[in-house]
Amino acid sequence: LLPFAFSYYAFGKALPYSLNGPQFIKFYITLCIVTMCTASIWYCVKRATTAWSLFAFTMLLGVTRLFQGMYNHKPVGYLILILITQVILFGFIKNTAATLKQNKS
Repeated sequence: LLPFAFSYYAFGKALPYSLNGPQFIKFYITLCIVTMCTASIWYCVKRATTAWSLFAFTMLLGVTRLFQGMYNHKPVGYLILILITQVILFGFIKNTAATLKQNKS
């Protein structure tokens, strides 16, 4: 809920699809930060399916906005970089959680 509250407070719009490009990038970066922090906590307490669901929701939102931007011939380079970074960071979090789990047992 934090990224949606930030969006409403900063831009006056709570829904991400009503934001223009730079506003959506700020919203999406906030959403990615919250998602990565939450996913790392959930992986540590052995709730991998919940973390995966949150990651999938975030990626789905970014990919749909990516296709929307490509369809409307808008620049989507920053969004592509954020999506790639998000996948890399999620993989890092997943591998780190697996390593910590192996070290505990």
